[in-house]
Amino acid sequence: MTMSTQVWAGGLGRRERLVRDRVWSVATVAARPGAVQVERTEDGLRVGVGDEPGWGGRRTWVVLRRDGSVSVDAPSTPPALLVSSTAARTLPAVPGVPERIGMDPGERLLVLSSDALDVLPESVVSVLQSLPDRVTGKDPVDLLAELFEGLPSGSGVIVTRRPAPVPVAGSDQEEATWGSAQRS
Repeated sequence: MTMSTQVWAGGLGRRERLVRDRVWSVATVAARPGAVQVERTEDGLRVGVGDEPGWGGRRTWVVLRRDGSVSVDAPSTPPALLVSSTAARTLPAVPGVPERIGMDPGERLLVLSSDALDVLPESVVSVLQSLPDRVTGKDPVDLLAELFEGLPSGSGVIVTRRPAPVPVAGSDQEEATWGSAQRS
């Protein structure tokens, strides 16, 4: 079975956007157009989260691979927050040292720019206090819209690993398996 490299990107509001492929869903919000970049790579998606438009400058880099692994590089920016239904931790665990982990379906990765953390201290504290329900139990786009409501600067993303697709009855994969079983 060939893995699709198609990416769907749709605008949801003035500043919000949702990007999806077969493995990942990336909800984004940015006060300035271009402060969050999402690009397709040979092995998945690459996301840059910063305060200024463009690929340079201070930004957190997130690489999302088709195998379900994620790596975060935050050399001079805030780390991401990996949230499951029972716990939360920063990623990377050691500031300035890139880290790669396997991410399970349902887990979420919250990435905020430096300006967002500067202007969102109360919102971030409330999110952290109510973890994990607040982050995992709410639609990612709605959560970002709530956090960034009325804010003049900053950007953020919430990455979710999508559940694996379930084969549809009558698909080529099922027929090949059935044909193999008949021959044995």
